[in-house]
Amino acid sequence: MNIKFLIFIILFIFLYLFTTFIFSFVKISNYVGGKNYESLSSFVLDSELSNNLYINSKKFIESNLTNLSKILIIKNNNTDLSGEFSEEFILKTFLNSSKSISRELSDPKIMLYFYDNSKELPIYFQKYLMNIGYYSFNEYISESNINKESDIVNNTNDNSQNTPFDENKESLKIKINRLINKLNATQYFFFITPIHFKLSVYHQDIPFTVIFKFNGFKWKISNIILDYSGILKLT
Repeated sequence: MNIKFLIFIILFIFLYLFTTFIFSFVKISNYVGGKNYESLSSFVLDSELSNNLYINSKKFIESNLTNLSKILIIKNNNTDLSGEFSEEFILKTFLNSSKSISRELSDPKIMLYFYDNSKELPIYFQKYLMNIGYYSFNEYISESNINKESDIVNNTNDNSQNTPFDENKESLKIKINRLINKLNATQYFFFITPIHFKLSVYHQDIPFTVIFKFNGFKWKISNIILDYSGILKLT
């Protein structure tokens, strides 16, 4: 095969992948900024994201059991339990909680809520642990008694359907400023495989990494790597 032709094909594929990533990234940024979880869902591989979130947390839990045992407090129905727990109980409690949390955080609606309220993640995680994994985001919102204007908070009412987000009504200046802010918060980004792109950001004092996967003609969120040590306050 002609070397020049081969180089041309490689460059064409790279430019295609990079162009489609920029398109997807701009769309995702606008949907996140506009709290449009319905449109954002088309850029999320929810099942894969849920599985990857669980795998990430499972690895962290299994390698930090000793430290995690020190922060475990069970509180349910006016009963408080703390102290020494068996390693098996600790592992089961954290894994049960992690499985449910991973499933909920892969939901674009809940994902956007915690994107806007990242500092609540430690409280949300602790609530799950206090209830040995038998908890939910709905309960968290109900107990928190938060009264915010965000449509995501009222996740059982779907008020957003009454005032749908219209991306076309936003000015170009708002979209550009939003994209610039996202880029300023970015620490680094690069291809880790031809179809996976890694982006690390620092948002609301919490670092996290997003893995995008090329899917069809879009790049979709397939993994989010959280700072579990910081969220669970082990550091």
